[in-house]
Amino acid sequence: PRPRIVSLVFPVPTTHPPPRESPEHRAHTKEIERDLMRLEVVKQLQAETTPTTTTKREGEGAPPLVKKYTVSRPYAATPPGPHSLSAYTLRGPGKFAVPPLVFTTQDKRESVLILHVGDGLCGHEGVVHGGLLATVLDEALGRTALLNLPTNIGVTATLSLKYKKPTFANQFLVIRTELTEQRGRKAWVRGKVEDLDGQTLVEAEALFVEPRMAQFLSSSSVREALK
Repeated sequence: PRPRIVSLVFPVPTTHPPPRESPEHRAHTKEIERDLMRLEVVKQLQAETTPTTTTKREGEGAPPLVKKYTVSRPYAATPPGPHSLSAYTLRGPGKFAVPPLVFTTQDKRESVLILHVGDGLCGHEGVVHGGLLATVLDEALGRTALLNLPTNIGVTATLSLKYKKPTFANQFLVIRTELTEQRGRKAWVRGKVEDLDGQTLVEAEALFVEPRMAQFLSSSSVREALK
């Protein structure tokens, strides 16, 4: 592959993605899903995931180890609809080809999200748009916040980003989030976007607030989406 600095100066034009639900679309999705499950970071996290709640330690009489993560696939069960940005508008070949894979700690204070970004999500040719990365971080940090708010309902109050390096398209990204404080109706979360080599591409901090009327709203759909 060409050095990335060369790709920045002399970008290769993006090809049009295959039509939605075409054989090419299905083949592309299958390939991305296969590559996702083969990632070393995914294998490491799956080894700490809880299909059952405990695993035995070696040695007689040793207490069981509690697995660290639960795993989920946001938007995987969301019916297609034109009013969902992440689950519909941004979904498909060249965009988010497959739903993200999310590992959440048992205490719900931290998460690791693995996501593939296609070349249809760019500003500069070959570089993922900064606004798209803001959307990804808003949703990733928001998910951690909502899991820790009393009613699981919240809205973004502030979102601060530091773009450290260009984020190139057609790669898997690792988004890490951590709840730093939760007090009443407020939850503070920080996070970052990394590439598979562990380089930090974007850093973020956010505050999410539960609306005062949240206790009177139905949160069943939100809880379903957070699974």
